[in-house]
Amino acid sequence: MRYGIDVDGVLADFVGGFSTQIAEFGYTINPDSWGLGLTKEQEQTGWNMVTVNLNFWTGLDVLNQFPHERVKLTDVVYFITKRKQTPGRSTDRETALWLRDKQGIELPTVLAIPNKGEVCRALKVEAFIDDKPENCWDVMDESPATKVFLMNQPWNQWDTRVTRVHTLEEFFDRAQG
Repeated sequence: MRYGIDVDGVLADFVGGFSTQIAEFGYTINPDSWGLGLTKEQEQTGWNMVTVNLNFWTGLDVLNQFPHERVKLTDVVYFITKRKQTPGRSTDRETALWLRDKQGIELPTVLAIPNKGEVCRALKVEAFIDDKPENCWDVMDESPATKVFLMNQPWNQWDTRVTRVHTLEEFFDRAQG
């Protein structure tokens, strides 16, 4: 089977790392709100901090452990992210190092790209998971053969269009079922 797995909000705690960045300006986030309860200006300030932070991505904490036992030797797993470039290593490399060091995934295939749907279609991804409904919709529209799942998070409760899962184990069970 071919899987597409988002990193932030599925495996990595982006919200925690982003929250730390914007706290330097006295901003606080509301993780129950899409957009984290920030104004556009506050959010842009946070992104400006992220994009100048040397190797920001490798410093994120683990949100969910990757269930290695659910992946068969014949499976292909693509880690598909929209992460922005920061100073230092390339986004792909930094993400691969994070997956190795924090998740124990040797030689991960990381794709840092803007359009997840096109990539899922081109790579014939059979099951995809993300925490952002818009990314799921993109995959649903561009790659109709792909089973698409939304990782349940406080900030995406408003979406009712995508099949919701609560764990990566549930994702693999439903994808394989």
